[in-house]
Amino acid sequence: MNEKNNRSLQYRNSKNSLESSMKSVRRLMVLTSAVILGSVAVGCTHDPEVFNPKSFQKSARARASENVTPDMRPMPTAFDSPYLKASTQPTSRPSFSAAKQPSLQDRPTRRMSLKDIVKRVVTNNAESRVASYQAAMDQARVIESEAAYDLKYFMSFNFNKQNDLFPTASNPSLSPTKSTTVTLDDMQTQFGFKQDTATGAKLEAVIQTDQFFRSGPGARNIRPNPFWTTEAKLQVSQPLLQNFGGEANAARIAVARNTEKVSLLEFRVALEKTLFETEQTYWQLVQAEQDVKIREQLLGRTIETTDLIKKRTGTAGTTNTELAQANAAIETRRLDLVRARSQVTDLSDTLKNKMNDPELPVSSPDLILATDVPTDMAIRFDRADQIQTALTYRAEIAEQQIKIDSTEITIKAAKNNELPKLDLVGSIGVLGVGININRTLKDQARFDYVDYAIGFQFEFPIGNREARAIRVRTELQRLQAIQQYRQLVDQVTFDVLKAEREVITSWEEMAAARTARLAAIEELTRLESDQAIREGTMNPGFINAKLDAQQKLSDLERREM
Repeated sequence: MNEKNNRSLQYRNSKNSLESSMKSVRRLMVLTSAVILGSVAVGCTHDPEVFNPKSFQKSARARASENVTPDMRPMPTAFDSPYLKASTQPTSRPSFSAAKQPSLQDRPTRRMSLKDIVKRVVTNNAESRVASYQAAMDQARVIESEAAYDLKYFMSFNFNKQNDLFPTASNPSLSPTKSTTVTLDDMQTQFGFKQDTATGAKLEAVIQTDQFFRSGPGARNIRPNPFWTTEAKLQVSQPLLQNFGGEANAARIAVARNTEKVSLLEFRVALEKTLFETEQTYWQLVQAEQDVKIREQLLGRTIETTDLIKKRTGTAGTTNTELAQANAAIETRRLDLVRARSQVTDLSDTLKNKMNDPELPVSSPDLILATDVPTDMAIRFDRADQIQTALTYRAEIAEQQIKIDSTEITIKAAKNNELPKLDLVGSIGVLGVGININRTLKDQARFDYVDYAIGFQFEFPIGNREARAIRVRTELQRLQAIQQYRQLVDQVTFDVLKAEREVITSWEEMAAARTARLAAIEELTRLESDQAIREGTMNPGFINAKLDAQQKLSDLERREM
């Protein structure tokens, strides 16, 4: 009867203890929930305004249509002056022909078109190839980021030796030398698969096999010995707040993809710059060769004048003074010709350096010369259309938009990082035991021993200053990138307008230079006519006027070119 009362009392005590424990657990869960909700509320901030590139371009595009594209006046076809009644020089366009000696040394020449040179540059240019590697490397980084979610196989082997001591009344000190000592050897093998998912979950499937062997004085009568155990277990860890979802876990992949896009755009910019410099050098080579030809013609005219003076030396009005004037002009113009020929060689080597063609290395003696002739026909563009096209296709604007997108991705990840850590963890496993591995597997197949566990893990830093600082920094980076975008829109519009003004100004200069060249030809022609008609004109003043007229014509020819 007493034993029955004792059992009843123990049951009531256990029930009261269990109810007290459950109340404590409920209070703890309520407190934890309050902390979580408070943390989430503290971490919430207002979403920044959505970036819309069209709104930043709206003003520039709208005002672009207000620009009026000016008409280009036609090029003069003949010299016409209100001060001269008749023109003896109807030629309007300069002639493009080869120089007699474009280089300082006699070198094998190779004339090439701009199209051929551009093909070789695109194929072989070393600078562009260097830029292309960066795009390929960033593409590999995208695969690196995606590889974080690849399935992984793992295996491990461990051997553990453990002394199990069992105290008794006769052996309270648990001395290892006593008869109660049991040594347990555990030879453990683990293998399985694990994977991280885009939701932040970590999955792990493990098969573990242990062989236990007991030895020592206390293990003499323990059976079975050895024995085996196996366990097949699935473990799951799923974040519920921080690190939950694709925005937090796939941010690295998204940023890597944007970086790859930026690298491709930068490669495009590098290639466009190289092609621009190549075309610029090509036309500079055309100009340099024509500069040599013009200076050769100037030197030839001066030599002709000097020869004529020499023939007339001793006649009325002609002395060695005039001959010395002309001779000084010859040497000065020959000096200028040396530098002009050197310029052709430098530009030829620059083109070879741009091409990086193994058939035409920079060290080769070949002198590259141009075959194409520049046009002097008006090419008209609509100013508003130029601005619209630039805002649509300029690589810098597209690159900046991608950078802004990357900052928005990092802001979302930073906001998620402000949340407290609350992870759901769980596992389930099936065990088996037997005197050998086969019996262990058969025992496991009956599902007699199933272990499972489920729980929550919570963590939140007091103050959460680091996460907040990271979020503020990412938001400031986004605002900075948006301001850079606004600056780029203005810069691109400015570049277009400046370039168009330069084209129109150059056209006007070319037309004025052509008229001035024709006027200089007229002046020199009339001087030569006077020289042929009047015998007494070969005085120092006339010689200076004629040499100056020759130099003026040469300068205007080069300026027009």
